[in-house]
Amino acid sequence: MNARASIVGRAALTTLLLCTACGDPTGSNPACSTQCPIVFAERTNFIWDLFTINADGTGRHPLTTDTATDVYPAWSPDHRRIAFWSGREPAGIYMMNADGSNRHHVIAFSTMHMSWSPDGRRIALDGSSDLGAEVFVMDADGTDLRNLTRSGDFEEKPAWSPVGDLIAYHPRQ
Repeated sequence: MNARASIVGRAALTTLLLCTACGDPTGSNPACSTQCPIVFAERTNFIWDLFTINADGTGRHPLTTDTATDVYPAWSPDHRRIAFWSGREPAGIYMMNADGSNRHHVIAFSTMHMSWSPDGRRIALDGSSDLGAEVFVMDADGTDLRNLTRSGDFEEKPAWSPVGDLIAYHPRQ
């Protein structure tokens, strides 16, 4: 499979997940697949950077191009901001505008999965605690970080319900 077909295949798979960013949580809006760019991390020369690309594989645009590792991007519901994890100093969760501008540190926290609440006010994330991997929630500005699970198990990949009243996660043993 050539590189473009691979990117388009990944883009098509991810498009439905990004439809909430277009204001269409059902994924039934056909315009969504052409209007919602996909944000992804790609490794180039041993460094992970963030990019956006249209669902049809066109319009690839770099968002970060420096020596820091930038991974695990997540669109805000209004599609104006991207939260991501970065290894830059200080390491942790960063926020930037959709075009890559206004990049700033939010909180020193290690995570692999982030999910914005439907109203854009909070972010659910997984991370380490004294008990193991847990599910946390914080305000989008990095304040009010709270551990939700505290079970001692390994919990990951939190996802908000469409209404924002529940958070699902994957318990791994």
